[in-house]
Amino acid sequence: MMAKLDINKIGFFHVDNPSSPIESPRESLHEHLEAARGHLSDCVVALPEAFNYWPYSGNGSLDISMENYLKQLSDRFNVAFVAGLIENRDGGKLGYSSACLIDGYDLCHTLSYKSEEDGLVDYQPYSNIYNKPLLHRGVYIAALICMDASNSANSGGIKDREKAIKRFCGRVEKLKQIPKGHRLAFCIPSRMDQNASAEMAEDWHKRWLPDSVVILANAPTRTSKKPSVIRPEGTLVSCECRGGNTLRIVSWPEKSDVEPCSHSASAR
Repeated sequence: MMAKLDINKIGFFHVDNPSSPIESPRESLHEHLEAARGHLSDCVVALPEAFNYWPYSGNGSLDISMENYLKQLSDRFNVAFVAGLIENRDGGKLGYSSACLIDGYDLCHTLSYKSEEDGLVDYQPYSNIYNKPLLHRGVYIAALICMDASNSANSGGIKDREKAIKRFCGRVEKLKQIPKGHRLAFCIPSRMDQNASAEMAEDWHKRWLPDSVVILANAPTRTSKKPSVIRPEGTLVSCECRGGNTLRIVSWPEKSDVEPCSHSASAR
């Protein structure tokens, strides 16, 4: 088997019409990867939260084949994914909401379990902090899922908000234990409507993980138009949220510059 290249590109797949019966996110992802085939062999692409559950509501449906499908795509296009996936449990109940690093058929590593409860989908919140960054293909890859990456606790009483902020600080401290001297890709799979995605990526890049490249892959559940973003050194990279799904790939930044690759596509 040919050795895989070190990661030198990062990207996101933004889903702007998650409830559309016309464009399946999984089929749309395949089409975008096919169009970007020449740019993927040294790339990790972040996918939104719960990429196997559409629409993101109590009436959604769990696609239990999605993990294997992403392994197939990863192997075919030689690209790594950080995908938000909800686990299936016995009795048809939803399990934990996870962020998984997928690279071909041989690697499916859980980077994080979501511990905060968003009230939209009946997944099982993880009771403790679960962050397992992995050094893979020359880059440390870490993840938090959507509101787990937010330090704003807007619901509940004062004590509930204090507990939520304490949990957030615990997650930050866990991620700060990643060894220095390595490149770090910090991924945030999201279904974000309320928090400002660009500002969140900026906060993580400047305040909490200043040596990282932050990739937030979003699929807003309403018409909030919260973009997916990449925050490297230099210019913020985001989708334009004009409708349709978007695959955006950029080169890993060197010093203060980031050069977009030639592939940036959207489809309606």
